[in-house]
Amino acid sequence: MLLEGSCATCNTSSAPSFGPFSQMMTLMSTVLMTSQCFLSSTDKWPADYGQKLKHFHPKDVPRYDFIIVGAGTAGSIVANRLSENPKWKILLIEAGGDPPVEEQVPAYMFQVINNLNYTWRYKTEVSDHACLGSVNGCAWPRGRLLGGCSAINAMVYVRGNRKDFDLWEAQGNPGWGWNSVLKTFKMLEDPRHMNLSTSGKNPVKLDSYGSRIPIKEIIFNAAKEIGHGMLEQLEDERFLGFQNLPGTLDYGTRNSMAKAFLAPIRDRPNLHVIKNGYATKLLFTKNQKRAKVVKFRINNQSFKVQATKEIILSAGAIGSPMILMHSGIGPKTHLQSFGIQNIVNAPVGRNLQDHLVVPLYFKMGSTSPEPSIREKINDMFEYLVSRKGPLSTIGSLDTTGFISTLPDKCSFPDIQYLYLYFRRYSPDLVAYLESLDYSKAVFDTIQRVNNETDIFIAYVVLLNPKSVGHLELRSKNPMDAPKIYANYLDHNDDVLAFLRGIREQRKFLKTQAWMSNNIKDAGLELPECDRFEPDSDQYWSCYARVMSVTVYHPTSTAKMGNNENSVVDSTLRVKGVQGLRVADASVMPHITSGNTMAPTILIGQKAAEFIVDDWSGDKKL
Repeated sequence: MLLEGSCATCNTSSAPSFGPFSQMMTLMSTVLMTSQCFLSSTDKWPADYGQKLKHFHPKDVPRYDFIIVGAGTAGSIVANRLSENPKWKILLIEAGGDPPVEEQVPAYMFQVINNLNYTWRYKTEVSDHACLGSVNGCAWPRGRLLGGCSAINAMVYVRGNRKDFDLWEAQGNPGWGWNSVLKTFKMLEDPRHMNLSTSGKNPVKLDSYGSRIPIKEIIFNAAKEIGHGMLEQLEDERFLGFQNLPGTLDYGTRNSMAKAFLAPIRDRPNLHVIKNGYATKLLFTKNQKRAKVVKFRINNQSFKVQATKEIILSAGAIGSPMILMHSGIGPKTHLQSFGIQNIVNAPVGRNLQDHLVVPLYFKMGSTSPEPSIREKINDMFEYLVSRKGPLSTIGSLDTTGFISTLPDKCSFPDIQYLYLYFRRYSPDLVAYLESLDYSKAVFDTIQRVNNETDIFIAYVVLLNPKSVGHLELRSKNPMDAPKIYANYLDHNDDVLAFLRGIREQRKFLKTQAWMSNNIKDAGLELPECDRFEPDSDQYWSCYARVMSVTVYHPTSTAKMGNNENSVVDSTLRVKGVQGLRVADASVMPHITSGNTMAPTILIGQKAAEFIVDDWSGDKKL
């Protein structure tokens, strides 16, 4: 296919260049190729020690001081911090491999999420309360690559709020209160492009998204009309209002925690990284009191490796409890039903919490033309040359609002809004809908609207769910996915909170900002709900149960605390055994009020501090 205005043929034999043009063409080609290679270079990631390990005799596999399972958001940080001590030998085992080049480009987020080479495609068990519009339960993709979920998510950075962490501390977790964790957050963050004072040396690079699409200003104007305030990024300690959130971005590219913490130390001699290694079980000393060995697989080959100090599970809110249960740490009756010897009777897999979303679909009065081939090439050229333009952003997904819908209008939010915008005939909308596993009927009704006009989606996010789920093993085979009982909307208070959040968002339809831009309800065809009176509580309750999806924030399946309902103590040590910690989102006592990546980064950093403090001077625990 030829570009508009291009020549049909290219014959330079009769008109050779005398120098400058050819020189500039060569320079431009070199710049583009170098830029592309920088994005996709495998040299920036640690080498795969698993390729060497496959040639070892089992008795010759080296021992390590610390073994970390999972190179995700928290595990990457733990590996970095522990390997700062050159006397310690560290092994990091990751079930996936190097990120693809698309992972670096923010606009390709949904394409990466849909790629089974880089995600675990978990599904919740079917429920009659939520996710009714999805096929066989809610889709729960989780990252399976260096960086974990920080390498596939929307990069949105939200610390949470004071109430979240003060509650953690009040439940028997000293050092996890807001004043303490805020110091840790600031020690990690580098908001160097956000006009804030910073040294520029901190690893978690934060930036504002470059998107300037008009819908963002329309949202803010409507919010102001209704009476919502505006917040400043990071430095504003109020927790209610609308703002553009920062993201884990580094000059227009994704700054996953693997990029932030593993890439800079890829050549540390005391850190070995095994890629595509699937941890299956932990083995203990004869008295079952100390975790000593990690069993894992590379393809069909099994290995065992021993830790002389500690094993740290950072496999995520699904992976870590699975490994614990297959190793004998979990609910006694449940494990014994599979013939698994119970070492510690603990509520592993319980207390599962997540942020459920009800997306509201709107149609725009104006329609963007379908991008031409020339426009797509220009976008790619701009990104390769300057790391700017549409490919460097996630559209309007960084635009958010935190509101309180509670009768007392307290100073802490119970609902968050996030926003997505798709042009007419957008292939990105198709990728988005595929990531949700919507049924054909739901998929088709949304796409019919997008065939007519641009689509605008408002995510209504329930921040403090009262419905609590759990995980169970599906079988004794550690390769089988678990049963995930999310239990969304089991508690009626969650339904009522969604109704309040939906109605508050729909007030925007009556604002001058929205009416002047002719933004209207998309009018989706949902036979299950259309039998109810339009705009009634019955309609929106039905709508919430049909259209609800997850925003990918599972937490709390290995709860931190000091009572019988917790799995780890306040320093993340697994209760009942020695030499074993958990460091990932599973340890959260309660899910935080907002996107959960930043709190998981915090957990990784604090876990490393606990470990370093406990083993300072190599004292034996």
